Amino acid sequence: YLNNLGTGLRDRYAQTGTLSDLEEAIRVSRAALKLTPPNSPDRPSRLNNLGSRLRNRYAHTGTLSDLKKARKIYEEALQDRSDSEAPLVMRMILRGLGDVYSLLKRWQDARQTYQKGAGIAEVLYRNTYLPGGKEQESAQSTGLYTGWVRACLHLGAADPLTAREALVASEAGRARAFL
Repeated sequence: YLNNLGTGLRDRYAQTGTLSDLEEAIRVSRAALKLTPPNSPDRPSRLNNLGSRLRNRYAHTGTLSDLKKARKIYEEALQDRSDSEAPLVMRMILRGLGDVYSLLKRWQDARQTYQKGAGIAEVLYRNTYLPGGKEQESAQSTGLYTGWVRACLHLGAADPLTAREALVASEAGRARAFL
């Protein structure tokens, strides 16, 4: 219930831009997380939601501590979890963490995170058989590929192999968009 309420408040914030809705979404997300046992399969998703909402607040206010908290929360969500456990959730977490690393200009961490997320996205794409599923998966993965390219380009001036990797990531993302 609390997780759904947090999502509704976040959606309302996205429509209205009212910071109090986002503040309440963060408060409710923290409460939902507190009620979630450490070994619950729902925990990574709840951590992802809280991290995302803190990242949204950083975008609204520019408060660096929100971004640092979001990083810690995303990293916690990845602990003790395998990529195959909940690949849809892992893809979202890796995208959020990659975005945080990018905002913090931690380009090597961003590159590795986006690359791992793109690998998971590739598995999800190959294993999707529902009508429209491949198109939806491609759309969900676009940010991973563009983030990967951006991180590689920031690192590429110092390392020609990373510049080549940016080209490979770009082509992989482009190919995914057109298949």
